[in-house]
Amino acid sequence: MSHQTLSPACEREHARSVIMHAIARSAALGDARDYQSEPSVPNPPASAGEGPWLDNRDDEFEQVVRGLTSASGPHFWLVIAPPRLGKTWFLKRLSDGLRAIQPTAWVSTHVDLRRLPVGAPYETERLAALLFGLSVSAAERPTPHGIAQQILENRRSHLGLLDSAELLDENSTIQLRSCLSRIHDLVQEAAPAPIRLGVVVASRSDSGWRGLTPKPRLSLLPLGTFGPEAVYKALIVLAEKTGRTFDVATCQDFAVRAYRATDGLPALLSACLEWIRRQQWQGMERLEEADFFEFLAGPYIDDALLADDSLFPSARPGSSGTRQVLKQALRLLVPYRLFTQSHVRHLFDSDHAFAATAEVAGWSTDDLWRALSGIALLRRPLDEPWQEIHPAIRRVLYRFDYKTHEQRAGAQREAQGFTQVWATRQSGRERVIGMTESLWHEASFLRLTRPADMAPLLSESARRLSQALGTSDAWTANELRAYAVNRMKQDDEFQDAIGGIAGLADDLAELIITPA
Repeated sequence: MSHQTLSPACEREHARSVIMHAIARSAALGDARDYQSEPSVPNPPASAGEGPWLDNRDDEFEQVVRGLTSASGPHFWLVIAPPRLGKTWFLKRLSDGLRAIQPTAWVSTHVDLRRLPVGAPYETERLAALLFGLSVSAAERPTPHGIAQQILENRRSHLGLLDSAELLDENSTIQLRSCLSRIHDLVQEAAPAPIRLGVVVASRSDSGWRGLTPKPRLSLLPLGTFGPEAVYKALIVLAEKTGRTFDVATCQDFAVRAYRATDGLPALLSACLEWIRRQQWQGMERLEEADFFEFLAGPYIDDALLADDSLFPSARPGSSGTRQVLKQALRLLVPYRLFTQSHVRHLFDSDHAFAATAEVAGWSTDDLWRALSGIALLRRPLDEPWQEIHPAIRRVLYRFDYKTHEQRAGAQREAQGFTQVWATRQSGRERVIGMTESLWHEASFLRLTRPADMAPLLSESARRLSQALGTSDAWTANELRAYAVNRMKQDDEFQDAIGGIAGLADDLAELIITPA
């Protein structure tokens, strides 16, 4: 096995290669002149008409519009994402775009639950009527049959856009789904072929929306972050709009800096591009400085990620004590890519300051687990028994909370130690997941502290952990090892952690498959 050690220069070159590989893969990239149109901005600033432009999520837009305008559907959609990833913007894009495509065929109505009065009478039926743009007097109690009748009388397709749906409790969600299902069936039974009924729900949570019944089932559309190619594209557009010209290498370098500063989060990227515009492209080296990241991320973290409606999305805001418990818990958990109730118990056992804060607030480990399972920062959908903080949000919180190399190295070493212990208590698939997480923590630690020794140390750990896998009731040891290798190969964060060392990924895979 031959390796080259990871030098500081490798870090920069590896980041650039990641950006350029993603750019090269983008079928939509083409010539730079293709990007001199004016796409809209997700979560635009107040001065959006004068500000920079980001990718306008054409793929997601076309996917939903194809479903809405097709006779076979799907006609009901759930757009899901954590705070400030562009859900409201996307609903507006759908409304405007559908009207532009079929200007006389559709009536679209956007209802934001944050703007509605609390406790309105007959909430479910009234909300359904509002969703389809129907006026209802205070004395009336709408019914599914009456709502369907009004839609049919309008003789146009209707699109209901429900925003901030996480404010509905699970029982209200179930009732609304049932009501919408009944209206849909009544319209489908009686409507001429061109009339369609569509619903698009935007929420921070998938709770209550993803069940198989009642029909029609909601198709899931998670809104992600913007990839490296979108950053590169946005910089080309911004340069054109501000009358600047850069060679390809310079624009690539700026894209590396901007992507690393924002992790592709729309709110951060929009703010970063606006800063570049205001600075007239001067001081671009600042994008990689710690104080710039804090300047960029601080307001986003305080005002969005750790706001009450994010920490307590479907409940009353907590007291100052409960807020502090959740914030401290998140700080201790962001070094981990997944967490279980065992991780939560570990917080109480290993951090005396945190345990004291939780005791003052009257919180048990069960209380904390329930609260963490309900925050709006989690990865959704997640069909696993554990929880995961949204990857890009986790990375931003981690960088913000652990500011120095020493703090980050300490956090990764602590996480690796616990993960190894946790993995030994698991079997089968969960044992493999614990093994790969332990290797990722170790790689992250070595990258910060001993990059020249990463290859031999990580190789020895991979061999030792693979030897300890054993069998399970469902899988042989060889099957589990193959699963571990496949999981690692598809793990972009793991590949980034070991990036810059030629051949290490292949060597680790070989050691795991044949550890003897």
